Amino acid sequence: MKKAEYGVNGFEEAFNILCSHSDEVYGEIQIAWGVVEPGHTSQPHQHSEKEVYIIISGNGFAHSRNEEFSVKAGDIILIDPLETHYLSNNSDTPLVVADLYWHAGSSELNVIQANKANNLDTPIFVFSPPPTPNGDLHLGHLSGPYLGADVYKRFERMRGRKVFHLTGSDDFQSYVRSLAEKSQGSEYEVALQYSDAIRHTLDLFDVEYDNFLCTSTDEPYKVYMQAQFNALREYLDYVKGPSLFDATTNQYLYEVDVRGECPTCGSDGNGNICEQCGAPNTCVDLKNSFSNITNTKAQHGESERFSLALHRYYQVIRDHLDQSKLSPRVRVLVEDILARETFDLPLTHLEKWGVKVGDQKYDDQSIWVWVNMFFGFMYAIDCLGKRQGEDWSEPSDDWKIVHFFGFDNSFYYTVLYPVLFKLAYPSWKTQVDYNYNEFYLLEHKKFSTSRRHVIWGKEILNHHTTDIIRYFLSKTRSEYDQTNFDLSELLADIESTLINKWENWTAALQQKVKNDFAGVTPSTGLWMPEYGAYVDSLASKLQQISVYYTSENFSLRAAIKAIDSIVDDVISFSAYCNALKTSENFHSYYRTVVALEVSTLKALAEAVYPVMPRYSKHLLTLLGMSETPTWPDKVTLLDGGIQMDVESGNYFAEGYSLIKQYRSGRA
Repeated sequence: MKKAEYGVNGFEEAFNILCSHSDEVYGEIQIAWGVVEPGHTSQPHQHSEKEVYIIISGNGFAHSRNEEFSVKAGDIILIDPLETHYLSNNSDTPLVVADLYWHAGSSELNVIQANKANNLDTPIFVFSPPPTPNGDLHLGHLSGPYLGADVYKRFERMRGRKVFHLTGSDDFQSYVRSLAEKSQGSEYEVALQYSDAIRHTLDLFDVEYDNFLCTSTDEPYKVYMQAQFNALREYLDYVKGPSLFDATTNQYLYEVDVRGECPTCGSDGNGNICEQCGAPNTCVDLKNSFSNITNTKAQHGESERFSLALHRYYQVIRDHLDQSKLSPRVRVLVEDILARETFDLPLTHLEKWGVKVGDQKYDDQSIWVWVNMFFGFMYAIDCLGKRQGEDWSEPSDDWKIVHFFGFDNSFYYTVLYPVLFKLAYPSWKTQVDYNYNEFYLLEHKKFSTSRRHVIWGKEILNHHTTDIIRYFLSKTRSEYDQTNFDLSELLADIESTLINKWENWTAALQQKVKNDFAGVTPSTGLWMPEYGAYVDSLASKLQQISVYYTSENFSLRAAIKAIDSIVDDVISFSAYCNALKTSENFHSYYRTVVALEVSTLKALAEAVYPVMPRYSKHLLTLLGMSETPTWPDKVTLLDGGIQMDVESGNYFAEGYSLIKQYRSGRA
């Protein structure tokens, strides 16, 4: 018998409440005490342990993401692993809780995660940021959010989920107006020209999207923006504050119009966000600021704008991100931003090109495009719902949103948008995953259109090369670090991996089926112990790949590494068993080897489909299959009797040749 004493180690603040941990442990059970003071709420969180709250005294509420219970002395609350939970106390007396927790087994965690993933009725809305239509998309753009969002959507569709990819073009960016002024054209013409080009490049790259919103040509979008913004105005301040102006023209300066040194890291860049460190600025805090319009030193002055006092909502941001998937680097960036004592962020600007506030009193004010983008996400879901026969005009707690974006956009997604979520939809219990990528380099330098240091998607993508490019970008994309694209490395990888390994193994298997089984795939025969181990290993790799395709653990580099290992393993397995072919006594064992290779071919086609949909369909065609594959939860051993295409030729040869020609042309 043991006794755990209340508060014996003293109370310290944790999870926004007072906690005291006991030194006593009963088996794997840890013991703690918690006190939620009147008017306080604990920090929403989740963990891998099972947990039990026993209410000792007081009254309050226990919350999960989708449930809420009133609690009183004597109540017991049971909390599953990975379930978001917290306590609140709206009474006049402290809420005292005994807390018991212990680690759940890995098998139980897997079941819980699988049950979460298999909720087929939950719609998932996947967003890639709408590109600014002041130019086409290059490989640096494509390697990041657009490839990521497309792969994730394809994977979840394979698993039977209701998942939709939404994107578009961010027509009202100041960069569109700037290009129009330089080219002496209209903003609408510039936006339309490059919006069409962007859409064409996404099509070339086999990015599937369910909604593509062109903001400048969609009149209902503008009405929707004005209505949403005006509903938000009660939380904003219309104030005169410090601003920058061009000393010659007196034009208001922000974003593309101004450059200077980042007040956080000192890097040179344009206004409002630093591409290097991700920190936001309000332009007036740029050091050594210059106007990009006349190349003169920026002049400080004042202007009236609608402003959001972000510092009032720091806890809202923290609570939101505590329940969201977010990388450590972005979490650190967010906390650095929230360390600012005050942060007043203008949400309108003196911009002629944009969606106006919609009130004649403020006819010089345009809604900032980053606010438009937030409400544009909701508008796009509503538009999609109308086509799907769904009422998605208001958000639902069962929605899941998955964002893919570049690191330089982190502030907007993870600081500004959580506040807008709360203000615009205060009762919505959001489920949001944030997947970011770093800058992708070209030959160890940043992609640059001005220096012509760029590879445009339209230059290199066609039906022979697209899957090759998608494979290599997945293998080398910038995830938590900066990585590099090099045409010579691409060509070397095509030859050493896709041709010498993938293609040569496939061709060798085709010849085995043709020469040894008259072109018909065999069923399994007798088994050796090694065969079972091989199948177990293949099943394990499929499980690994599925983990890397999920939003919670998304990593295309890790997925491709595991896919490559499938091919490496089957080549080794085939070579290990090759001696069986020469002996009639072992023909039944040899038949099983070939049958397992055929089953591996199908598994490879399924595993690679999210990244290389054309190549996947090519492999399935070899096996007489034409349907879009579903995700393999296990290794499927084919029955045999399939008339296999044994004369398909080298799938990657033409793409390799075209990319080689492209490199020669660049040189």
